Amino acid sequence: MSSVRIKAGDREPIVAYLTDTAGAAVTGATDCEISIWRRSDEFFYDWSDETFKSRATVSDLQKPLTEVDATGAPGMYNLDTAPHAKGWDTSQITNVTADDTYVVQFFETTGSDFVIPPPIEIKVDQWIADIPADVFAFDISGNANRTTQAGGMLNFVRQIHTNAQRVDPAAGSNGRLLIYADGQSVGGTQLGTFDVSDVNGSGIGSLTGFPYRRERFT
Repeated sequence: MSSVRIKAGDREPIVAYLTDTAGAAVTGATDCEISIWRRSDEFFYDWSDETFKSRATVSDLQKPLTEVDATGAPGMYNLDTAPHAKGWDTSQITNVTADDTYVVQFFETTGSDFVIPPPIEIKVDQWIADIPADVFAFDISGNANRTTQAGGMLNFVRQIHTNAQRVDPAAGSNGRLLIYADGQSVGGTQLGTFDVSDVNGSGIGSLTGFPYRRERFT
């Protein structure tokens, strides 16, 4: 089963390529239909009112696909019925659930004799931004900036990994690594610092080009 991930409210194209048992494209079929099943509550999509319901209460379970072009794209069919023109418009769902997964199943309803395509899985959201901040293994609890960054914890971590940085040239710093905030060049507003050391754990001086490793963000 193929899988795709989209954002909530997106329109996802639903396309099927229909062939006969010999592999030849099937044109003129009018009985390729789909249903959509939601994993979280095992409800089915009712096309009559754009609502997920228990199977027994659904009045319009299956929606026909439309042939794209029998000459230009033989065998290609897609969901193209308002309000789902050129794809399933997830903004139409009346009882949407967050971070859910949907399974699109194909049917042959009146005997056109085509090979039924396998189901398609559509994941809505479930991005890394939804992962709680406490999954990060390193301790940054002592840094006040962690709670003030626009975009939350992931944006804070991004800055640590991507923003301007340099070894602190100040005397006695033992090569401490300075990390700068968004939009700041070296010497600007600092986001925080890393202690750096050699492979034996000893502090190192500010030597040009000397290797260092990150250890503790403070």
